Amino acid sequence: MIILEYSEERDFDRVELLYRDAQWMIYLEDIERLRRAYQNSLIAFVAYDREKLVGVVRAVGDGETILYIQDIIVHSSSQRKNIGSKLILQLLEKYSHIRQIILLTENETKTIGFYDSLGFKDVDGLNCVAFAKIK
Repeated sequence: MIILEYSEERDFDRVELLYRDAQWMIYLEDIERLRRAYQNSLIAFVAYDREKLVGVVRAVGDGETILYIQDIIVHSSSQRKNIGSKLILQLLEKYSHIRQIILLTENETKTIGFYDSLGFKDVDGLNCVAFAKIK
């Protein structure tokens, strides 16, 4: 497996297939909006197993004080192979100088365990509160 920085020309159509595999249908309602989201992101990394794109992580932020992990998707046939962990670790290494790294995710045991294994903490344990306005 190899991890590369996302390239729209090389990767976008394959990234779209990952969203389809994950059934993240709200992102697929407007493909051009998804394309613009990637264009406006701070960074994204993709994971390839030979010629097949098997994972992506995308982040937004200012590159100095805050990093928000927006999406991480691993193809269903490639899960449980540390691909997601490697993508997150690549992101964390590139932005190791950033103090606030944030994400929102489903409240599921396996998801919580995944992020906990990478050093992320529930904000309750950090004497913080998080707010979200989701339409």
